[in-house]
Amino acid sequence: MKNKRWIFAVIFLFIFLVIVLLINQWSTTTYEEVINNLFSEDEDISEIYILYLNTVNNEEKEMRLTNNDEITKLIEQPLKIKFKRKRELFNSIYFMIIKTNKTRYTINIQDNNHLNIDGKYYEILGRNKLIDVIESNGVKWEQTDL
Repeated sequence: MKNKRWIFAVIFLFIFLVIVLLINQWSTTTYEEVINNLFSEDEDISEIYILYLNTVNNEEKEMRLTNNDEITKLIEQPLKIKFKRKRELFNSIYFMIIKTNKTRYTINIQDNNHLNIDGKYYEILGRNKLIDVIESNGVKWEQTDL
């Protein structure tokens, strides 16, 4: 009788772990998957506009990327960032508008690794390489007044 309980407990634990792993797998994705699902194959990005707004430091700056190499770098360099899907709102610091030959997409980034990509919320797992790529274009920033 004790062996049956022990076997039942092990089977139950195994099933529970499989369910937890499946739920965790479903709730994570990558920047690459999100971006590939966002754009259609016949879309070309013509411009990326980025606004940085930090109300704590009363700082605002903006940049426009129209050079194909800069756009490609911003879209492709952070492809391996892992995300966890979220369902919450947050205050953004970086606002990106990606213009294509068909439509516009928005990406809002908060400095504590939360972002909203065209209405879907994510938490970045690990280093926020997207902000690193944005800030690497430092010479493109233009100061604006709040």
